[in-house]
Amino acid sequence: MIETVSPDTLTLDPENARKHPEENLAAIRDSLKRFGQVLPIVVRNGVVVGGNGTLTVIRDLGWPTVKVVRFEGTETEARALAIALNRSADLATWDLGQLAKTTANPSETRRTNSRCATPAT
Repeated sequence: MIETVSPDTLTLDPENARKHPEENLAAIRDSLKRFGQVLPIVVRNGVVVGGNGTLTVIRDLGWPTVKVVRFEGTETEARALAIALNRSADLATWDLGQLAKTTANPSETRRTNSRCATPAT
């Protein structure tokens, strides 16, 4: 179930293995500004399991709320989930022909920032 909470009630994962350089945070920022927060952040006991970059940007933007889903598994399961959430996107590939068709509309292409092309966690 998706809940809405204050970003101040959440803690970034101090052991997060995924790093978020400025280019990644900029892509997340662009996406959030354009589309809003479409995907919830995954949390366990108030600590982010998936969505550390998203929470960082939401705080930077000063948004008063963030959507979350609570994970009820163990800490070990939460660590495995954090890796799985990030790794699954790394293993995906693009269908370049379909991508070209999808972005062929000139008015849509102008509005689409290339940094927003991939989901961010």
